[in-house]
Amino acid sequence: MKYIDKALVTDRTTSPKITLLVGHDSNIASLLTALDFQPYQLHDQQERTPIGGKIVFPALAR
Repeated sequence: MKYIDKALVTDRTTSPKITLLVGHDSNIASLLTALDFQPYQLHDQQERTPIGGKIVFPALAR
């Protein structure tokens, strides 16, 4: 969480235009829990966090 905060919030004026964070489905689930996301269900979803899923944080301002 500290790295994400630094890359997307604290140092956003000096950080690269694109920050790619790679992980596994379990990492995505942990991140969603840490960010207090509400449970979700995708159409025809077989797993809670789909394999190959992603989370996108848009840069709204620089």
